[in-house]
Amino acid sequence: MTSDTSAAAPSRAAPRWRRAVLWGALILLLGVAQALLVFLVLQFEDQRAQERTDAAAGAAADEARQAFARNVQALQLLVWADRPGDATTAGNWHADAAEVLRQRREVLRLERRDGAFHLLDLAQAPPFAALFVALPRESQLSEAEAACTRARRAASPMFSRSYFVPLSGGQGVEVVDLCLPLSGRDAGQVVATLSLRAVLETALAADTTRSHEASFIEGDGARLARAGSARGAGVYRADRVVDLAGGALQLRLDSAEGRPHVI
Repeated sequence: MTSDTSAAAPSRAAPRWRRAVLWGALILLLGVAQALLVFLVLQFEDQRAQERTDAAAGAAADEARQAFARNVQALQLLVWADRPGDATTAGNWHADAAEVLRQRREVLRLERRDGAFHLLDLAQAPPFAALFVALPRESQLSEAEAACTRARRAASPMFSRSYFVPLSGGQGVEVVDLCLPLSGRDAGQVVATLSLRAVLETALAADTTRSHEASFIEGDGARLARAGSARGAGVYRADRVVDLAGGALQLRLDSAEGRPHVI
């Protein structure tokens, strides 16, 4: 009787061992499947977030390009009203320039210059009355002169490269000059100084600036100007080129959205 009982014990232990192995394999398989599912969901959400940023960057670049074009159109009206030889030109120009500054807050300063690039008249937005005070305008004319040379040659408005204008108190503003040549040989030109930050703030939709940090950047990624209440998380970014007459600007959108969480 003892030998029969001892022989039956291993036979009962074997099925238990096999069942434990099967259960262990099933649990491992479920774990792998669950981990794979989580990985695929995270990848999908990550891709969707990047696609949203790419789409927003494309729309933002179009909006910025249109904002620059609207400024060109508004300033061309000012140029067409400036008729060389008219005795009332100076007075009319100053009144028209003040109206442009009132309507377009991205325009900080307007200058009327002759063929030799001497300043004839200027109008400046009141909030930026200190523009070119910390550093005189004469020391920051190179970009405007280069843009006007191209504009006269092409008989068409031209933008300059952007540059930084220091203000009092250690502040400053990144600007770009727009040169519009007047009709006639050596008739002169109108130079408008535009704030890059104001262009972004006025051009971009509120939904974009609430969910993304928008910036104009240099080729090495250094920020020139930014806009938006959101701060970019540095996870989902998209860059687009904003082509301008005479140059281009690089626009970056940095989403405030972080990596998707594991749930």
